[in-house]
Amino acid sequence: RGIGMVESTRGRIEIEFDHYQKAEKHLNNALNYFPVDNLEWRSKIYLGLAHAYWLQGQFGSQFDNDGNSDDSLKKSKDALIKAEEHIIPADKAELFHLKANLALLDKDYDEALENYKQCEKVAEEMHALYYQARAMGGEMRIASLRQEIENAHIIREKFNKFLQENPEEKHDQLTIALFNRHDGDIFLIENKLEKAIDSYKKALPKLGKHGRYTPFNLTGQMNDLTDFFIRYINSKNKKVTETNRKKENIRKIGKELLHFWMAEPCESNKQMKPCKSYSRTYSAAYQILTKWTSGDPDNWDHKED
Repeated sequence: RGIGMVESTRGRIEIEFDHYQKAEKHLNNALNYFPVDNLEWRSKIYLGLAHAYWLQGQFGSQFDNDGNSDDSLKKSKDALIKAEEHIIPADKAELFHLKANLALLDKDYDEALENYKQCEKVAEEMHALYYQARAMGGEMRIASLRQEIENAHIIREKFNKFLQENPEEKHDQLTIALFNRHDGDIFLIENKLEKAIDSYKKALPKLGKHGRYTPFNLTGQMNDLTDFFIRYINSKNKKVTETNRKKENIRKIGKELLHFWMAEPCESNKQMKPCKSYSRTYSAAYQILTKWTSGDPDNWDHKED
């Protein structure tokens, strides 16, 4: 049992260092030390495996992890089935969150939303703030993808209340950044341009500092935003303005954010002077912001996913 606990812990640590194959090895070794009736540890181990496979399926190539993406995601789903067979109450929030993430990859938004809501409910009952915040972030992302304005208002109000009751610094800053980013999308759809820009300003520095994996780091999210802007410009949704006005909105967003980016102070700079290395550190982001200032996707040389 002691060796199994160590193996399980080592597996989780390897995930944090992006060593997914090593994580898989340690977690599978850990299973050998716990009988099938040991629900607590088998639940945690299978969730660890599901997490490792989910990350490898999306980001493995970033970290020289071999393996087929589709195969890894299938293994993640299989591990979640096993985890559900052994699940204990303390692990249910993580289970529902992983199920929602996988459904989102499959673009099954109904299934993803249902699991995010289940995650939020269980997390609130267990006072698991990390998963409660992440679940609401997932709900906001789906509202943005579906352009569901009324639902977004409800989620925003709920999230802001949550932050008031639980100070923001206690939470995962990447979760906060992603929520701000999708909140900006909703404001843009509503043609509330200044609020959209303010939300994006809140998101960008946090993404630069806390974003780790490609889809969730600064340039990954900015590429995703480019896709969103293209959909926004081409959308026939009655709640958004005509095409030329939309292009002007994106042009203004690009100019405002570029100015903000170049003037953003270094955290260590007590004089609060512009951080000259900021744009150089994230040169790809600078190039994307410059591209947006044209407001015209035809000049962006960007392929929508």
